[in-house]
Amino acid sequence: MKNAIYIIVSVLLVLGSFTVLLLYYTQNFDEDLNFKKLLAIKDLEIQKNDRGGVNYLNFVKAEIGTLTLKNKGYFAEVYRTPRLVGCINAKEGIPDDNLKINNFQFEIYYLGDNNQVYPGTAIDVPVGEEKSYKIIGQYNSYDLPVYVFEDSVSGVSVYEIPPEEKNPLDDGSYYSDRIYYGNDNCNAIRDKLKPIATIKVSA
Repeated sequence: MKNAIYIIVSVLLVLGSFTVLLLYYTQNFDEDLNFKKLLAIKDLEIQKNDRGGVNYLNFVKAEIGTLTLKNKGYFAEVYRTPRLVGCINAKEGIPDDNLKINNFQFEIYYLGDNNQVYPGTAIDVPVGEEKSYKIIGQYNSYDLPVYVFEDSVSGVSVYEIPPEEKNPLDDGSYYSDRIYYGNDNCNAIRDKLKPIATIKVSA
């Protein structure tokens, strides 16, 4: 008799756990990742430094989109921000010798309530709440004249880095980071991924 009771209780616990998991993973949770179609040069935040009468870039920064999260389900949701990276697109017909851009890759992060949130960060979204973030692109360069940037850039492309196994020897890092981040890996990115957004930059 005891064995039958244990079996029934075990089955009920398993069914209950399965039901809770099913409700969690199928609950009504909305993710809206929205990117701009066009950026004007005048809308970019450009920090310059003057060297020998020539203005060089320190950085170029702009809001390139928004991320909105809505939890209409029954449980708090743990959401991980997409791991995004950006690449500058050069105008067609510019010879490589005249381009003078050595690094085409730029950083993308999220901004909410004046707090900076990096790609891959876990965010708690309580039941019934909505959270909104600006998506910020920032290009850092210290050897590129401002006029070269303005004359050479036709737009930017945004890529989402696919989830991969975490590196067990370095908590918080991913094996794919070596492929997609740093050292101007835009050639590798363009070969392996399709952009999730392309934003034109106009004068």
